[in-house]
Amino acid sequence: MLRLSSALLRTLTPLALIGLSVFAACQEPWESNPGPRDRNDLPIRFEKVRGAVYSVEDFNYYKTNSAVYLHPDGAYFFDASWSYKTARQMLWKAAANSLAEFRGVVLTSFPLHRSGGLDPFRSERIRIIMNERTPPLMRANWDRLQLGMARNFSTWRPLAPQGADELFRDELTLANGRIRVIFPGAAHTPDNSVVLFVEERVLYGGSLLADPPVFTEFADPSGYAAALDRIAALPFDTVICGHGAALADREILERVRAAARRLP
Repeated sequence: MLRLSSALLRTLTPLALIGLSVFAACQEPWESNPGPRDRNDLPIRFEKVRGAVYSVEDFNYYKTNSAVYLHPDGAYFFDASWSYKTARQMLWKAAANSLAEFRGVVLTSFPLHRSGGLDPFRSERIRIIMNERTPPLMRANWDRLQLGMARNFSTWRPLAPQGADELFRDELTLANGRIRVIFPGAAHTPDNSVVLFVEERVLYGGSLLADPPVFTEFADPSGYAAALDRIAALPFDTVICGHGAALADREILERVRAAARRLP
């Protein structure tokens, strides 16, 4: 439901109020439905989770979630979501909520729902950080994945892949140790990483932690058990999921573990 302060309502014309009423009435169908939808212009939901950690929900195409870290010492983005339009919204929302320098965007895996929006980050000269396994996967699959989206969605606008400014292998530490990016082993994709926000005890799981698992074309079902065991050893209470509902608790690990056993 759209909520406006009484002071703001008094400044709006009747025509503007009508427009806002229509907007509010139209919110529920796309916010409660994970898609698919042939849209690239829907607003994101950008909400504080705890401390410096924010969740981002992108309702375009197929619902996808990502994370942002806004600390006075520097801001980091974790995944660029589907499109340049969503990425621009992420950058705008981050700028509206923090004066911190934008230090980097970190991909947790290579598919388009993580990497499609990298262009605005490159344009703003924000460092693009990837697992060293990611660039060859992007090069090998980019054109085919773009073609599939273009065939299914008239609003899809293909863009060239972006290269990495920095690579890591098994773990990357950022923000003076307050952030750990961890490769737990291949599971959802050969390059999937998770992100631990240490002080907040929040874990961003990327597409590896979604209930049920989606976009499993590149999944290795045999790798899930070991990856989830490594993740379970980390100190966190809250999970930002890669798809579906934005937040979950630690029980999602067992739900994903059970779902992975059913993957072909």
